[in-house]
Amino acid sequence: MTETVELEIFYPGSLEGELKNLLTDYKKLTVKGVLNKADMDALRNQIQNDNVRERIVSIDLSGVSGVDAVPSKMFSNCPELTEIKLPKCIKKAESRAFAYSQKLCEISLDEISEIEGFDCFAFCRSLCDFSLPKAEKIGKFSFRRSCIEGSVNLPVLKHVSACLFMDAAVTGDILMPEAISCDEDAFCGVKVSGKIYLPNCTDLGYGLFNDSRMVGSLWLTTPKHIELHGRTFTEFTNLKNTTLYLHRNKKGDVSGNSFNQWGGTEWKKIEYVDSDGGILSES
Repeated sequence: MTETVELEIFYPGSLEGELKNLLTDYKKLTVKGVLNKADMDALRNQIQNDNVRERIVSIDLSGVSGVDAVPSKMFSNCPELTEIKLPKCIKKAESRAFAYSQKLCEISLDEISEIEGFDCFAFCRSLCDFSLPKAEKIGKFSFRRSCIEGSVNLPVLKHVSACLFMDAAVTGDILMPEAISCDEDAFCGVKVSGKIYLPNCTDLGYGLFNDSRMVGSLWLTTPKHIELHGRTFTEFTNLKNTTLYLHRNKKGDVSGNSFNQWGGTEWKKIEYVDSDGGILSES
């Protein structure tokens, strides 16, 4: 068995011919050189060949240039794939680009600014500390039923799309400091051991936390008015074990004899922060 294959491409459009000469029993693949879209499509077809897909462990494209997108389903459903190194020229990923690869834990995503379509990382069950530092747009269902060991950091995302974390499990935090709105069911069925951090969010969509399994704490600490839509928290959710953090100017909005009801639901506890984000010593 050939453990590792390395290809260097000198002319865009020639990768398909190089791939045809390969045996399909390798586990690690490295590609270097200038590629075009046809090359990426050919590479996807190679990876999705059953003989390759079932055994590929590592894919290194860090030495590639000339392309800007990961095609739809390129790295999907590879049961042994654990690591993908992407080049800095890659700016976006398409629907299901990494979906269903359940052992995938390391992907270099520092330059990606857009996740198109849907289900990009769905059913990835082994992701580790996950960051998309430049992603301004992430398509719906992108983390559906994914498991992330550690935290998710989305520092520039403005809009949380529908069902983004549907039925996902995160052992750390989900950090979205610039998000200002969330679509319907964005956290439906979610399990988050740490916090969901939305300090600038002012628009919370329909059924946002429907059937959530666990949320350690929820930070909605903007001093601005927060718009709640139908069933944002109520009816299908259980947030009685979740601590809610609000700006201190929301104290007058709290109801209930125990001062732990807000937004139509009961919370474990409600804490307040000042305009600098500091937690007040007395709630």
